[in-house]
Amino acid sequence: KMTNTLYIDNTMISCFNQCPQKFKWRHVEHLTSKGSESSALTFGAAMHKALETLYKGESLETAILSFQKEMPEQEGEGARSIVNGVKLIEAYHKKWFPENFKVIKVEVSANIELTKDIIFCGRLDTIIERDGEVYILEHKTTSNFKWFIPTPNHQVSGYLYILNEMGYKPEGCIVNLMLVSKTKNDFHRIITQRDTEQLNDWRKIILTTKLNIDKCESTNWWPRYTHSCWNCGYVDLCNSDENALEYVKESLYLKKQWKPWEVSE
Repeated sequence: KMTNTLYIDNTMISCFNQCPQKFKWRHVEHLTSKGSESSALTFGAAMHKALETLYKGESLETAILSFQKEMPEQEGEGARSIVNGVKLIEAYHKKWFPENFKVIKVEVSANIELTKDIIFCGRLDTIIERDGEVYILEHKTTSNFKWFIPTPNHQVSGYLYILNEMGYKPEGCIVNLMLVSKTKNDFHRIITQRDTEQLNDWRKIILTTKLNIDKCESTNWWPRYTHSCWNCGYVDLCNSDENALEYVKESLYLKKQWKPWEVSE
């Protein structure tokens, strides 16, 4: 059962609006597939660690070591292998360093009170100052630049809302795209901005999502949206009859609560 005060982040919002039943499996029952961590998520997290190390002022060699430490051993020379990741970090460093901005803070966690019963949680990759203006530098690894749409983008809007609430008054967000490919290294940076109306619209979406979550919980009915079942880790649960449900949960899933409110040191 959800508590009256909802701690929520972009991952939870996206999950609920993709499929309320998926949200129930993941964020009410706290179920996650055994061995479900995808190679894309693992690689992205490891790359984030390397960039965090770089922007804290450490050396390229230290950044590479931090990347390798976060990666499980993988065979072959795939796009998301350790070998390819090291090449990507080296090419990134050669492309962008030394940077033309000042780093204010790296890996900033914040819990912002939207209403008395909604706390929005976010973790900003890097806060920077360039030409006297403050920006978020948000890192994204992707296999296709065209897949990333900077506006509208709820994650970016939420992070800019957080930075506003923290008193920084940001000029915008610089989305730092890194292409994950076996054949080439490529990088692209997109500056995206939000005005007050867009940030207010984002806030209304969060409030509406909270109302819909409360409605699902009070009626104990979580609609199943079937447009993305092909890519959902909970399809086995949705296909199970009542008699087999507990067995499927124990066999294929483990309990691991998503805790966006926790601040990592």
